[in-house]
Amino acid sequence: MMLKNSKIYNIFATKCPHCRERNMFPTKLFSFRGLLDMPKHCPSCGIDFEPEPGFYWGAMYIAYGLSSFVLLAVAAVCMIGFEMELYPTWGVLVVVAILGFMYNARLSRAIWLSFWHTYDPDWRKKKAERN
Repeated sequence: MMLKNSKIYNIFATKCPHCRERNMFPTKLFSFRGLLDMPKHCPSCGIDFEPEPGFYWGAMYIAYGLSSFVLLAVAAVCMIGFEMELYPTWGVLVVVAILGFMYNARLSRAIWLSFWHTYDPDWRKKKAERN
């Protein structure tokens, strides 16, 4: 079981990587409106979620890698484990890709942002000193 304050847990929960308190995305996962909308800054600690234009281009490579891994694993399980034919396997892959797209897009942004920002347990004290 992942600890609630661990980096891995907070990446999968799409929490702010700096304070680990607020969600990076204000909407629910399956809302279909504003899927990737993020506030400009974290409401708690104030870090910039988009430090420069095009910042999340790197997240596309992460999303590609994640989706490739998941879809290859699903295809292997379908064809080897369940001995499914090619066309039914394609059907399963399409369903998994469509359902997984929304979470994959958010997860890849959370991973990318966590490369650039680390957890700071003293962020409250530093924020109070700035103000």
